[in-house]
Amino acid sequence: CLALAMVCMVLALMRPQIGLETVQQNRTGAAIMIALDVSRSMLASDVVPNRLERAKAEINDLLTLLRGDQVGLIAFAGRAAILAPLTPDFGFIRLALDDAGPGSVSRGGTRLEEPIRKAVDGFKGVTDASRSIILITDGEDHESFAREAATYAAERGVRSLAIGLGDPG
Repeated sequence: CLALAMVCMVLALMRPQIGLETVQQNRTGAAIMIALDVSRSMLASDVVPNRLERAKAEINDLLTLLRGDQVGLIAFAGRAAILAPLTPDFGFIRLALDDAGPGSVSRGGTRLEEPIRKAVDGFKGVTDASRSIILITDGEDHESFAREAATYAAERGVRSLAIGLGDPG
């Protein structure tokens, strides 16, 4: 009887489940494309330790607050490159973010138009979600049409948020 009681107790601790139930959920989280300026001007140390590293730290902090959302990462300077498409895998975003730097893009300078247009294109296929672009830059723009790109995004239902880093002087 004692052995049988022990076997029953072990089985009870294993918490056996009978049957299988599949639950289907619709995702209604936000879709966020983060466009990070990786131009050489972001290496200025007017923000500790420098503008680029501070931006990366702020993005990491943002990722800890998001639940059920999809995030993508675009690095830009004179050109824009998608480092991570929209994904719910924040570990992958963090790996791509760690590798982001001035060498991530093929051309120097800063053009704000291209990352906005790439971000809008990255939202294709995303429905029933709040779509936003977070543009993090030091504000230097060289010969692009950022205002027209922001209008292009707004016409497609994409909200844009620009965050400037650096000393105003």
